[in-house]
Amino acid sequence: QNKYDLILLHAVLEWLARPQKALKLLPAMLADSGLASLLYYNRNAAIMRSLLVGDFKRVEQGHIAATHRQSKQKHFAPISPLEPGQINNWVTEQGFRIKSWTGIRCIHDFMYPMARKQVDKDDLLQMERRFSHIEPWRSLARYQHLIVSLAAC
Repeated sequence: QNKYDLILLHAVLEWLARPQKALKLLPAMLADSGLASLLYYNRNAAIMRSLLVGDFKRVEQGHIAATHRQSKQKHFAPISPLEPGQINNWVTEQGFRIKSWTGIRCIHDFMYPMARKQVDKDDLLQMERRFSHIEPWRSLARYQHLIVSLAAC
């Protein structure tokens, strides 16, 4: 079986019915000194957005994932938004070491629309970079990015 130096799973896991199963395949495919880059839609951010727009019923009922119909008609919300703690546990259970964990869009997606229009984009990018590795902002970011390697490396 081929071993790869780099495996990218960007915007893949959250679209799978069983994302943990896909993660179980990675160690056998990754070269000993290789890296895997995982970028996924964050369940925490989806809950926060529902709360901010007052969609408490959706949160109470636990309907955070989009149905197939919703994802086609309204927007491309994934069927399985993932919780960072859960993914972190899954990757370590598979023998990976987390080398980097970054929140993507920690601030932008929570800004009021008028503020988005008025803010200097370079200043926003600077703040995004600043808070992307700091809790609790990292865990609330719309997307989560992990870079992992096999723990023995």
